[in-house]
Amino acid sequence: MNILVVDDDPIIRNLLDAYLREFKGNNVFLATDGIEGLNWIQKVEMDCVFMDMYMPGFTGLETLGRIKQLNKDVMIVLMTGQPSFEIMIEAIKEGASDFLIKPFQLEQVNLTVERLTKEKRLLNENKLLTEEVRAKKILEELNLKLEKKVKEQTILYTIMDQLSQVRGKEDLFHQIVKMAAHLTEARKVAFFLWDREAGQLRLIAGVGVDPSRINHLVVPLGQGIVGRVAQQGMPILGLGEEGLPSFPDESLGGKASSFLAMPLKIRQETFGVLQLADRDQGRPFSEEDLFLLSILSEKAAMTIENIALYENVVSNLYATLKALVSTIEAKDPYTMKHSERVTQLAMTIARKMNRPEEEIAALAFAGPLHDIGKIGVQDYVLLKPSKLNKDEYDMIKMHPTTGERIINQLGISAMEKSIIRHHHERWDGCGYPDGLKGDQIPFLCRIISVADAYDAMTSDRSYRKALNQEEALQEITRCSQSQFDPQVVEVLVEIVNNGDNPLNAAEETVTGGELRMAG
Repeated sequence: MNILVVDDDPIIRNLLDAYLREFKGNNVFLATDGIEGLNWIQKVEMDCVFMDMYMPGFTGLETLGRIKQLNKDVMIVLMTGQPSFEIMIEAIKEGASDFLIKPFQLEQVNLTVERLTKEKRLLNENKLLTEEVRAKKILEELNLKLEKKVKEQTILYTIMDQLSQVRGKEDLFHQIVKMAAHLTEARKVAFFLWDREAGQLRLIAGVGVDPSRINHLVVPLGQGIVGRVAQQGMPILGLGEEGLPSFPDESLGGKASSFLAMPLKIRQETFGVLQLADRDQGRPFSEEDLFLLSILSEKAAMTIENIALYENVVSNLYATLKALVSTIEAKDPYTMKHSERVTQLAMTIARKMNRPEEEIAALAFAGPLHDIGKIGVQDYVLLKPSKLNKDEYDMIKMHPTTGERIINQLGISAMEKSIIRHHHERWDGCGYPDGLKGDQIPFLCRIISVADAYDAMTSDRSYRKALNQEEALQEITRCSQSQFDPQVVEVLVEIVNNGDNPLNAAEETVTGGELRMAG
């Protein structure tokens, strides 16, 4: 240890110096009074001080107080030949560790040093333990922050991953309520869309709410929690209160023990309100739930903006392509509105066959564009009033692949692309462009093929009059299992015979030169 001896008696100083240094291996520093002792304290980090109680200048008790101000951990042993109980009590209050009564034996010094050494070791161990506890606490806090950050990043990734799979606004709204329920463990979640012109909010998606209220329940702006949040643009988090139900309608849940409502905004403008109630196990919603919903609402708003932008671009491109198709058809009075009629008949067949809505939507989108590739066919071929020769027919056969290249810029689905590319494949494999056979042909393409042929047969051509419905059905039935899927043909016959045909047979139309070649 570093030991300081402060005493105006040179005999005491030298005795302690020799004993503590030579026999105990300590570093010993000597001072004749309190001022010199304080100077050493400021220069060297001392472990222990042996100090006389009565010295010229500062007394031992005064020096003790000043030393403790400089280093509260140093151990101080006061030495005195005039001990008193009151002075000892005061010295202990000031921080004295021990006392030596003069004259003392070296054995007493030895016992004091051993005790102080143990005390120093315990003090150091306590310091280390304190530092370890402090470090552990800091580490735990860092771990909690890290866990929270990892949780936030995981949630953010999950939100972004789920939202990236959304293909439209309707799908997005349903996805929002599902994710809100999952993130907060809420049993009831509802999303209200704000109709600014009407000044009200309409329930358009929900989890745990009455399905019959979807698209029917409306809330005036400013009324109830939903109306207030929309009007003020601020979230509401709280416990159920009298007159403040969790939802504005009893069929949606009525009052609840806890509720949360969050406005969804695009560029600081509220466009809807997300409302939650009835958390699992009756637990109240918290600030953390509010934070999670704020992340969800922010990313949902970005997704809505992106969807709106994408739909606007696609709508413009689609309108442009439809205009091109109309231009192609307008060149020949026999092809006016052909693509639209084919699409309507194809959708009727698909519905009759109970095809999923996804396929109906694909027909609605790609059907009007199925002949877009004819823009690459020269007019003299498209408008030729007589039978096409082989070279001209080869030109016609290129229009499905040309059409596919054009609509590829829209980023449409594989199902929609197949309608453009494969609507001239044949059941027997003799069609084009890929010679697909039977079930190899995508189902919607088989439907379009039948609708396309029927519309052509029941329309006037430049070189012949339209067939009536009975004649057209006979011809299509004859080509069943060779050109057409017999199952689709059967449904077409049923539709026409039952009077469900959406086509107006009086309208003039023709599909183009390839049917002239096919007869």
